[in-house]
Amino acid sequence: MVWDPTQPTNNTKIRNLGTVITPNWTAIETASSTFIPEAINLLDRAALVPINPPTIATACILFCKPDPTPFPELFVKDPAGNIIQLTEAGNLGSSQTNIIAKNISYSGTSPFAIRWGRYKWGGVTYDLQDGSSEMPATCANAGNSTATAIMTTAMANVNYSVLALVKTPAGGNAHVAHFSVTNATTFTLRFKTGGGGSVSAADVDEFSVLVVGQT
Repeated sequence: MVWDPTQPTNNTKIRNLGTVITPNWTAIETASSTFIPEAINLLDRAALVPINPPTIATACILFCKPDPTPFPELFVKDPAGNIIQLTEAGNLGSSQTNIIAKNISYSGTSPFAIRWGRYKWGGVTYDLQDGSSEMPATCANAGNSTATAIMTTAMANVNYSVLALVKTPAGGNAHVAHFSVTNATTFTLRFKTGGGGSVSAADVDEFSVLVVGQT
């Protein structure tokens, strides 16, 4: 069907309305290229009135006005009833919004990935306690208190950095970790005492690692 903005006319008889209106509705429903939404006059329509989040219909997005914030913000409510605030005071996100992201980019720079994991000595390997899905379930103990991690998903290149923090046992001496990158999936941590001396694997009971690099 073809969209015809000239129909119906003031002279169209009632008995003929279906004949001229039906093609227009069909053109709208089928997204006919002859229908141009921009041509519809929206200037005289009533402005959208902000509403409070609990009254949002299921699975729709609306501008809302949460109390006591004076400015309308954007929320989404999913079919499960979760209400998520998408904007706050001109910013994307809010102080109450959790964000899950695979890659992040700042000011038009290349996106970068952040991965993390917390590992605990299990007697044979360092075992992942919690962290990103790309981090390995275990870090192999290569001797001399050296842990090798093989990530399940490769970084874009080997130009990534690793920050590792070693948890010092109660009453124990502080330890530090040095890293070296082997390839896009593998890096190695070597643990030392604060003075640079050697430590055993058992001395490093737990450590956390953060991997940051270009995607």
